[in-house]
Amino acid sequence: MQRNTSDGYVFAVNFSVTANDHIQGYSATIHGIIRLNGELSTEYPKLTEDQCIDWVKSTLGEDAISELYSKLQAELADQITPSTISGVPWPNAS
Repeated sequence: MQRNTSDGYVFAVNFSVTANDHIQGYSATIHGIIRLNGELSTEYPKLTEDQCIDWVKSTLGEDAISELYSKLQAELADQITPSTISGVPWPNAS
């Protein structure tokens, strides 16, 4: 979270969304930042995690949230069943 020290006004919130495949042990994460416009309705020391999550969700909107989830699911699927791999067909020399 980024805020002004003079008045405690929060003007940006950094966020990350993670999807996990607990069965196979894969995970995918997307990071982002939202800029806030408007008045700070809660004093900085009284902000809660849920309040900040609500800010992120309302700023992004349902369509963007759905797109994030789709990207995460696609990344997990690619980890589980990769479309490309690297390597050589001969034993590595030591």
